[in-house]
Amino acid sequence: MIKKCILLAAGLGTRLKPLTNHTPKCLVKIQGKPLLDYWLNLLYKHGITNVLINTHHLSEQVVKFIKSVDTPLEVQLSYEKELLGSLGTIIYNKNFYKDDESVLVINADNLTNMNLSRFIECHLSHNLDASIGLIETENPSECGIVEMDFDNNIIGYEEKPIIPKTNISNAGVYLFNTIIFRNLEASCVLNDIGNDLLPNLVGRSYGYLLDEFLIDIGSLSALEKAREKIQIL
Repeated sequence: MIKKCILLAAGLGTRLKPLTNHTPKCLVKIQGKPLLDYWLNLLYKHGITNVLINTHHLSEQVVKFIKSVDTPLEVQLSYEKELLGSLGTIIYNKNFYKDDESVLVINADNLTNMNLSRFIECHLSHNLDASIGLIETENPSECGIVEMDFDNNIIGYEEKPIIPKTNISNAGVYLFNTIIFRNLEASCVLNDIGNDLLPNLVGRSYGYLLDEFLIDIGSLSALEKAREKIQIL
């Protein structure tokens, strides 16, 4: 089974300023609860036991939060003096998943009630190198957009296309077979999942369209939407 997750939480949260001037993005509160707390609870609910969280901006607040929170998860923090990028973080922390065949990777600036157990079961049912969580989007030119065949195999991927071919977007939730990272080294060239990894996994990855809600909290308006959504769940 898949028991480990990398939560990507080191972003600056530029579009959430001035809120993120004094609060790291992953600790922004939704109905009085830090976003990171929602993730820890969801991961535990679906059988994850070990979590690695990368930090950068206002990292001391994340350290303080993890020390204060009551969670059965084993949490490891990985401080980045300089941001490594989403792919760079995965490669840099190979030791975290060195004994595992697959690892869950999640953008921590999302809010979702996704059934991660079903996502994991789906990944284990096929022989592809990756499973990519997907959602329908109203703004495809601002997202990573995929094309799929009738079996949900990903046959095309383009980051923020000028002329999008579909409205099916990368949701920032991934399951990767760890073998794809074994021979990669972190660098300033290969540092982003969307730009540098997913295009190379076309033909080797499965598209998993979410039935549940997922909100990318990348702006103040999205944060307000998330706060409204959580009230009716």
